[in-house]
Amino acid sequence: SDYPELYAGITFGPVEIKQWFTNDYSGTDLDALYTEMNYGFELPADFGLNLHLGYNYGDAFDGFEYFDFSVGVAKTLGNFNLELRYLGTELDEQDVGLPPGSSFGDVFNPEPRVVFSVSTTFPWGGE
Repeated sequence: SDYPELYAGITFGPVEIKQWFTNDYSGTDLDALYTEMNYGFELPADFGLNLHLGYNYGDAFDGFEYFDFSVGVAKTLGNFNLELRYLGTELDEQDVGLPPGSSFGDVFNPEPRVVFSVSTTFPWGGE
């Protein structure tokens, strides 16, 4: 969906807090808010630990407000950032409108999962 969204955030050392807001969530003309807190710190051998906690709420989530979370271990190799992350929500099948034991596929799947990501930023040359 295409809808306007604003956010403001503050960072203090390894802690980042952001507040997101839209007055037209997914074209529904309903307000939605998302508050997130992220914490990252260095581990031995140039690894990093990233923690995330978020909360979805507002008129668009009336009766369906929920938390999401993730814990990730990151490593930078050359120009690439690698991360292995465990993430999920407090939701279950009934929360997303599916009967118990349904097969989720990937769309709207609230089950916790492990995700591996590789990212980079261009240009690679020295600046």
